[in-house]
Amino acid sequence: MTVPLSADTVHATIGEILSSRELVGRLVRVTGQCLDAPGLRPIGPPPRKRSDWQLADDTTAIYVTGPVPTGCSDKSLVTIVARVMEYDVSVRGNPAGVVRRYLVRLD
Repeated sequence: MTVPLSADTVHATIGEILSSRELVGRLVRVTGQCLDAPGLRPIGPPPRKRSDWQLADDTTAIYVTGPVPTGCSDKSLVTIVARVMEYDVSVRGNPAGVVRRYLVRLD
């Protein structure tokens, strides 16, 4: 499925997505290294399915749910269009939970 870019699509880095509450719910165009198992970084469990994959830069990674790009490998750079989502993860000792962000790939 090809999603046309619009004026509402924001170019963002992985770090900006993880740190900016304002991007939640927005469409973003983001580039990073495509990580598929077993190259996943230890950032917690996948948000939706075990088949979720990660997009990474030099400092951090974010989970992506949706189809893995063709040719995905730990050395390939990919650019995707995705919607920024978040959810609460309950953790021991913090009943309010921890907010985690992830991407839903649309392209």
